[in-house]
Amino acid sequence: MKALRWTLSFLVAAVMATGLQTEAFATSGKEAAPVPPKVNPVDGQVVPYQIESLDNLPSEVKSEVNRFKQKQISGFTPVKIGGKTYVILSLGLRPTSGYDLELLQAIRHGSSILIWTREIRPSEDEFVAPVLTTPVKVISFKGQGQSDFYWVWSE
Repeated sequence: MKALRWTLSFLVAAVMATGLQTEAFATSGKEAAPVPPKVNPVDGQVVPYQIESLDNLPSEVKSEVNRFKQKQISGFTPVKIGGKTYVILSLGLRPTSGYDLELLQAIRHGSSILIWTREIRPSEDEFVAPVLTTPVKVISFKGQGQSDFYWVWSE
């Protein structure tokens, strides 16, 4: 009976994870996603960012990270604190370990900053733990207080 329950839970999680993938996310996970500007990433200006450790974040940012993880939701949100803008990126619920988010680049186009990422999936022959995970990354930008952020998910 436990094996059947575990198998059903795994299947439901796999279907949910597959159904939650989209090409771009809005600034807030609560609204309909606006379409990011149609631009070539080569045409913009590269914006420097820093990948933050999840252990050394301001409390406001930690609480947002915990919200994404507890609710197992995908999306992103910027949090502006003390001259820095932290951007939390969450892949949402994934059915096993082995998933990650690779940050490719951040590009400025006018007042918009497009954050280009790629989902890293476990290979077919990779050993993974059969646990539900919610991969999250936090990056920070100096300033950028008036910028609109867009998350562009590249395959």
